[in-house]
Amino acid sequence: MDISTKGNQILQFNEPWKAIKEDPETVKVVINLCLQYVAAIGIICRPFMPFTSDKIRILLNQKTIEEKGELEKMLSKLAEGEPILKKGHKIGEPLHLFTRIDDALIQQQIDKLNATDQSNQMPVQENTNTAPTQPMKSEITYEDFTKMDIRTATIIQAEKIEKADKLLKLTLDLGFEQRTVVSGIAEHYNPSEVIGKKVSLLANLAPRKMKGVESQGMILMAEDSNGKLSFISPDENWENGQIVK
Repeated sequence: MDISTKGNQILQFNEPWKAIKEDPETVKVVINLCLQYVAAIGIICRPFMPFTSDKIRILLNQKTIEEKGELEKMLSKLAEGEPILKKGHKIGEPLHLFTRIDDALIQQQIDKLNATDQSNQMPVQENTNTAPTQPMKSEITYEDFTKMDIRTATIIQAEKIEKADKLLKLTLDLGFEQRTVVSGIAEHYNPSEVIGKKVSLLANLAPRKMKGVESQGMILMAEDSNGKLSFISPDENWENGQIVK
């Protein structure tokens, strides 16, 4: 910004747009000097404004910067008294680096920010109708999660287990094999309701016997505040055996 200010001061002080008729030779010197300032800005602003840097280089008919070290090269040239733009260099076509923003648009954005700020400062009203949620379980690591092998599957058979009001014996198709899973959903679903249902299965859960039936995994379910259960299901067109991540 200091370099830009110096260059602007040179322009304002010499007013080349007025002096061009009376002293064209001085105007040549002033414009050349200002172009050197612009060339320097095109290099220095690159780490912060790379696209603007490219536009400046195109405006000056220079190659865009593709390698590091351009700033060091420029400083070395200046230290040795060499100009950045050599004598006889022809610049490119003029273009606008930035579009002027209308004051009305600026005010519109300011009004938006003010409205957002006021909204954020308003007290948040508690929703008394929100049902209580169960507390979060203790934190696990990503590595803990990656140990779980969750697969898409389809329930192909279902039956109640004798003397177990809550349990259904389910046969699941994983595509590459079939599994028997015991699930505590009998109070929520009849066997006929779940046949053909797409589900998500925790497939690498250690087998466990319940009421004499070995369960080879666990079906994932969502439970609301009233204890109602719902399947965590992939879309209907998903194949069995796909990994859930």
